[in-house]
Amino acid sequence: MKRIVTFLGLIIMLAFVGNVANAQEGQKDDFNNYFVLTRKLEQLKPIALAAKELKIEDGNDYGEFHVVICGKVVEQLIDKELMKSYLDLLSENGVHVFACGFSLKKFNVKERKLVKGIDVVENGILYAFQVQKKGFLNVSL
Repeated sequence: MKRIVTFLGLIIMLAFVGNVANAQEGQKDDFNNYFVLTRKLEQLKPIALAAKELKIEDGNDYGEFHVVICGKVVEQLIDKELMKSYLDLLSENGVHVFACGFSLKKFNVKERKLVKGIDVVENGILYAFQVQKKGFLNVSL
């Protein structure tokens, strides 16, 4: 009798654990993350507006939105007046802004001169591949 009770207890426990595991599998634990690589400042406004719309569409599934600016345009990332409206709009819509370190070096732009709110990734193309591996949806403009 003791064996039967132990056996039934074990079966009930395994069934409970199985149901908890199935419930957890049904839960989504990842988010929709986005990435854009651009060479044009004019693209920053449409990028910010896209982030705003995606945040609304995704609701609780919205994760992160990163944009990396590369190429000759990095020379303009030190112009506070020019960048203010772009960075305000991007920030309002939760977009993290990065400059490509290779581009900064190529065009002799000092990282410390960048407008506040712009971070640096060493290599924009490598960063694009790295975030793709993490599941970020991406586009290059």
